[in-house]
Amino acid sequence: MLLALVIWGWFAFLLLADYGPEFGDGALCRGPLVGPPSEVSLCRDPLRQ
Repeated sequence: MLLALVIWGWFAFLLLADYGPEFGDGALCRGPLVGPPSEVSLCRDPLRQ
């Protein structure tokens, strides 16, 4: 059961975390569940859909 909680926690972290190359004071792309998607072409990868 503890392993299941750890896995769900990691999954939530990945969905909420910003990603991509560092640009200015943060990451270039927003997390999938955080706000509107970024308009940068690097963030609109076909694997992300």
